Amino acid sequence: MIRTFVYKDGNIISGFPKEKIQEYKEKGNLLWIDLEDPEETELELLEDIFSFHELSIEDCIFPSNQPKLDVFDNYLFIVVCGLVNSNEIGEIDIFLGKNFLVSVHERSISSIEEIIVNADKDELLKQGPDFLLHAIIDRTVDKFFFLLDTIDAKIDKAEEDIVGKPSQDVINFLFELKKMIVSLKRTIVSQQAVINQLIKKPIDLISDSVIVYFKDINDHLLRINSTLETFRDATTNILQVCFANMSAQLAQIVKILTLIATFILPLTLITSYYGMNVAIPEFGWGIKGWLVSIGIMFSVVISMFAYFKKKRWL
Repeated sequence: MIRTFVYKDGNIISGFPKEKIQEYKEKGNLLWIDLEDPEETELELLEDIFSFHELSIEDCIFPSNQPKLDVFDNYLFIVVCGLVNSNEIGEIDIFLGKNFLVSVHERSISSIEEIIVNADKDELLKQGPDFLLHAIIDRTVDKFFFLLDTIDAKIDKAEEDIVGKPSQDVINFLFELKKMIVSLKRTIVSQQAVINQLIKKPIDLISDSVIVYFKDINDHLLRINSTLETFRDATTNILQVCFANMSAQLAQIVKILTLIATFILPLTLITSYYGMNVAIPEFGWGIKGWLVSIGIMFSVVISMFAYFKKKRWL
C-alpha cells in the first residue's frame, strides 16, 4: 500500500497517484511517500524515481530490526524500530532527502498511522522533511513507554505469584519476560546510537533547529534504557527468589522423608533381627511377646522423636 503527501502552494495534497511523484519531486515540492507492505511494483519507485542505493532497498525488502544510519551523497537512510502491536517490534526504513521523506515498513506502525491521520492538521510536512523525520522517530520512541507500563505490570504480577507456591509456569513466564526485556534493551541501545549520530555528526539535510528536538529523543531513549535495566534486574531477583523458595521447599520435603526413613530404620532393624532364625517372642511368650516387641518399637520411636525435638530438628 502506498500513501502520498505533498506540500504544494501552501497546501498539503494527499492521495495523488504515484505517477505524479516524479513531477512533484523535480519541481522541488516537499514530498512524503509512505509504503506499507509494498508490492514489487511499488518498491520499483525507490530506484526508478529516487535512485536509492541497491543495498538500502535490499534492507527494505529483508528487514533485520537493527537500527542504523547510512549517509549517502544526497540522502540519508535510517532504520528505526517501533511497536507493531502491544509487544511486537517492527522495522521502519526511512529515506530522507532535501525535499522528500520516504518511509517503508512491512506492518502497520501506530506512530506513523497517527501522523497520517492528522497529516493535514499537524502540518508537519510544511516544516520540512527533517522535522517530519523527527516527528516519526519521536512518536515511535514514545510508544515504548506504554510497553514499559505493560512490562511493569507483568513484573508486579510475577512478584505476587511467587509469594505463594512458585510454579514452573511462573518461572517460564519470567524467563520469557526477561528475554523480551533483553531484546528490547538491545534495540533501544542501537536506536540511541543512531540518534547520537544524527546529533553529533554534521549533516546538511538536518537543520540545527531540528537537532535540538533529536536531543530530546535521546533523553527519552536514556530513560527507557535505564528503566529496562531496572526491569532486567528485577526479573533476575524474582527468579532468584523463585529458585530459593523451590530449594527451601525441596529441602523441607527431603527433611520429612529423611525423618520418616530415620524413624523406620530402627523398626526395620528390630523386625529383621527376628528374620535370622531367631525365636520370635510371640511363639514363646504368646500375646505377651507380641506386646513386648511392639512396646520396644514404640519406645524407640518416641525416644527418637523426643531427642529430635530437643535438638530442634523437628
